[in-house]
Amino acid sequence: MSSGALVSPTPFSFAGRAFVCAARRTDTGLFQPVVIYQARADEGGGVMHLPFDTEPYATVAEALRHGEQQVVRWMHDCASNGQSRL
Repeated sequence: MSSGALVSPTPFSFAGRAFVCAARRTDTGLFQPVVIYQARADEGGGVMHLPFDTEPYATVAEALRHGEQQVVRWMHDCASNGQSRL
């Protein structure tokens, strides 16, 4: 995985929470989805990177779309686990 800058960081909101979906170009020229969660003040603030859960994609658009889908799955998982604090 390359440590290069994020490509196309895009704000994404879901269920009243703020995320940034982006991609990072890998050494092989593919795009790894990156999702960053901005915790609310009542959750202590700060940022958290969601874990990588897929192989890189051929395009930035595919990586961004996967990031948005990952947010939805992650939020549903948190809700179904009864976690009040994300």
